[in-house]
Amino acid sequence: MEMLESAELTEQQARLVTDSLAARGESLFGLPRGGQYYNGFLDFGPAYARLFYDWPREFLLLYYAHRAHIYSRGNWTAVEGARIDGTLAGPYCTPAEVSIPTFTKWMLVFENPDEPVVWFAKATPRVWLEQGKTIAVADAPTRFGNVGYELHSDIDHGKVSAVLHLPEGYRAATKLRLRVPGGKVLRIGPIFHLSGRS
Repeated sequence: MEMLESAELTEQQARLVTDSLAARGESLFGLPRGGQYYNGFLDFGPAYARLFYDWPREFLLLYYAHRAHIYSRGNWTAVEGARIDGTLAGPYCTPAEVSIPTFTKWMLVFENPDEPVVWFAKATPRVWLEQGKTIAVADAPTRFGNVGYELHSDIDHGKVSAVLHLPEGYRAATKLRLRVPGGKVLRIGPIFHLSGRS
């Protein structure tokens, strides 16, 4: 399962691993299982593969299932494993604790490990771009420098405006995904000069 975060598997091999785990009952909602427990500290590979191979719906299912089943209510600490009924099992676990912040960063700013490509908003929930909503990221670290962006939804009029903040000397291809709600369609509008500065 750890091979999933290596980015060395083909998409077909990664799909074989994730489908096999699910078919054998070793994962549920994308979360790895060990007996009656979900193992929160093992979710990095499955989450990474779902983003790397561009499976945003499956990534979001894992993301929200992890938040619901691995983190304690109220204080948002994570344990090594949890039962499906919501009772926590196992000790506090740092890798599980940092999973949601890491997954959120990947969801918002994802770097291809093999190519100079950075994705913005690759797997954000569609409801985040409902009418009047904004997604904003500031100073997210990448190997190409800190980046940011703001997305402002006017989806009722078929528009989402985007402002990208790229550092001086930025040398990556940038891809922006706009996952809009309700089957809405966007039209391509004018693209303005990007200065390469914040």
